[in-house]
Amino acid sequence: MICPKGCGKMLVGERLLVCGWCGEALSRDLHLPEPLPEMVQVPAGVFLMGSPENAPIALEHEKPRRKIYLSSYSISRHPVTNGSYREFVKDSRRNTPAHWEKRPPLGANAKHPVCFVNWEDALAYCAWLSKITGAHYTLPTEAQWEKAARGGFWLDGDDDAGVRNEEPGRIYPHGNTPFEASYGNFAGLEGGTTIVGSFPKGASPYGCLDMAGNVSEWCLDTYNPTALNKLDDRNPLFHGNGIKVLKGGSWRSEAAHVRCANRYFYDAARTSYGIGFRVVRTE
Repeated sequence: MICPKGCGKMLVGERLLVCGWCGEALSRDLHLPEPLPEMVQVPAGVFLMGSPENAPIALEHEKPRRKIYLSSYSISRHPVTNGSYREFVKDSRRNTPAHWEKRPPLGANAKHPVCFVNWEDALAYCAWLSKITGAHYTLPTEAQWEKAARGGFWLDGDDDAGVRNEEPGRIYPHGNTPFEASYGNFAGLEGGTTIVGSFPKGASPYGCLDMAGNVSEWCLDTYNPTALNKLDDRNPLFHGNGIKVLKGGSWRSEAAHVRCANRYFYDAARTSYGIGFRVVRTE
């Protein structure tokens, strides 16, 4: 069983389940749905958000590049899978994603990222996950998503400042080398989604996977084309009604659209075979 805080597998005792990472202890009689998202810690500190003015393929709504401070948070290592979302659907009786009729969330398909979920569906999953674990889960802000993809100046956080990010302005989660098929599922090369975590070479500095390709991911923010000019310097979130931010690019996206700074947007009520989500947990 996975720790309800997402740390990893729990140790099984005679009466208790104990997490070797955080010490969380649960009665063996308590049932929590499997699988819960595996989480990675992103320590507090400053990172670079957006694209510089002279970036050759950057769009105007990615500019200017800003130094942004974020408090610590945890983010799921990869997008929410069909298997995890299936547990939510069973528990909440929410509508099933459209593609499940032809590709049920079983076997290998359970390990693919869930798609055909709108922004409200994604938030409802977060609320359900919060309820069953007692922790606070939600969608990542655009800033949280981008820091998880790019890394802060110090990968162990500004307070410790012992592990330097050698490429804090990196173009892609893996770094600055040109994007190719070994780094992620993009450009239609796989013909659809792939099992999460299939491209470890494309990992971000914090070990997040599938942040470039596979599925574009819902963020909490409302899209604004001039957001980078207006965002707060600390823990920014652009509130409002309207279309929502997508990050990461999908299995159909070209390399230019899987960059860390790339921004896209979509109607919150719509779904797509190329859109999924991951979650964040805050203290």
